[in-house]
Amino acid sequence: RHPSLSTGSYTAVLDSNRELVVGLANMEISKYMNREWIKSHKDTIALAKTVVIDMNVEKDALDETIKITQTFNIPLVIVGVSAPKMERLPSDFKNVTLGIFNLDESQAYFKSKESSQTLAQKWITAGLSEVIITASTDDTIYANEGNLLSFKVKKSKHVVDVTGAGDSFVAGVVYGLSNNLSTEESIPYG
Repeated sequence: RHPSLSTGSYTAVLDSNRELVVGLANMEISKYMNREWIKSHKDTIALAKTVVIDMNVEKDALDETIKITQTFNIPLVIVGVSAPKMERLPSDFKNVTLGIFNLDESQAYFKSKESSQTLAQKWITAGLSEVIITASTDDTIYANEGNLLSFKVKKSKHVVDVTGAGDSFVAGVVYGLSNNLSTEESIPYG
């Protein structure tokens, strides 16, 4: 909360085919989601079974969250929200359990137009323990140190609105993880 700023909001304008024409975001309040803000919630974070953080927070908040979860040995999942915000990612991933990014975000981070499979390997080489890369209706790719797996996307016959599809995917994966399933077993929930 902030005394003079509203809650962040996102408005999607869709065309007659229900495809995104323009997305408008008011995320000014997010700049106050920084290191000090995260520190003020340290006691609550310490009670978590798993911490999920997205890229809407400031870079120093991500860095602090990594430190806190490492201190308390809590699994940490980092979720991308857009290609431009990938610059907020830390350079050291050794204490990040799982990264969930889409293809555009991964390409932006590595400044490359390579495939999801190649980029998944790059994430592991960069230090992530596990990574999931989504690519709309193309296969979802999962990688860890020893595996590179592809998951077919179950296509819906009636798509009303794609807004929030990535968020729903993350929620399904985190649901599986919070029910003691492996990442591989959790991906189909997404």
